[in-house]
Amino acid sequence: MNMAASRADIEPQFVHESEAQRQYARVRIPAKLFVNLGGSTHNFPVADLSAGGFSVNTGLESFRQGRVYKGRLVFKVDGFDLAIDVNFVPRSFDSMNDRCGCEFQDLGAREVSALRYLITAFLSGEVVSAGDVLNTLSRENFTKARKGKGSNDLGFFGKLRAMVGSLIVMLIGLFAISFVVSELWDIYFVTKAESAMVASEQIPLRIPKDAKVTTLVKPGQEVKAGQAIATFDAPMMSYVNDLVGEGNYSVGQIEELLDQRVRGTITSPCDCKVVNMRPAEDQYMSKGEQLAVMAP
Repeated sequence: MNMAASRADIEPQFVHESEAQRQYARVRIPAKLFVNLGGSTHNFPVADLSAGGFSVNTGLESFRQGRVYKGRLVFKVDGFDLAIDVNFVPRSFDSMNDRCGCEFQDLGAREVSALRYLITAFLSGEVVSAGDVLNTLSRENFTKARKGKGSNDLGFFGKLRAMVGSLIVMLIGLFAISFVVSELWDIYFVTKAESAMVASEQIPLRIPKDAKVTTLVKPGQEVKAGQAIATFDAPMMSYVNDLVGEGNYSVGQIEELLDQRVRGTITSPCDCKVVNMRPAEDQYMSKGEQLAVMAP
């Protein structure tokens, strides 16, 4: 039992990493802490420093754990002393090394900026100068927190107004996108012509003989194949030359033919549309003269 108890006493105590790890990395920067203890000012060498706190070698002096102290950290920068007033609370004590770990309390924005600059410059190996310190302290190193505006702060009419405004903006955006797409379509895919010519099969109708012609249809009208579109009245005299050449006729027979007339019709050759028509009513036209133009 005694062996078991002694073995339990010497076993190390293990803790989770998240419980023991430091929030800020500490670096060894030459500095001193000046603090008023019991009515007199004491200075302690700073063992290490971080953005969250520091540790000092207390020597024969002692701090009370949990008590807030006011002190001054002094750094040697470019031949002069840079002093930063701090409030700190002792958190841990190492009696074997006479070391006390302290945590900063209520540091101002300028103090935090100065500490961060000193630690960053020390870690990167840069030379700290007075001008850089003054520049760091003079500029704004912190931004203000944004004001939270949630939909819960809006009433019914506020939400309705916001929804209507969003719909209007969305419709304007859709209209703009549609307009741009339409313009791009017209530019790349549409060819605009100022003039054009339509070619189609056309059938001209001409007067077969010298005759008086009367038209029966109008331009633009559709007609069937074989439908009469005009009538003509021609004297037999226009056929005399052909008849005489084909047979022997006496003078009396020829005179009888001259007194006779030939009447007929001009018909459509197809199911067509009257493209062009020369209107006439008992109008004399010569043989071969164009009367109309038909299009299937």
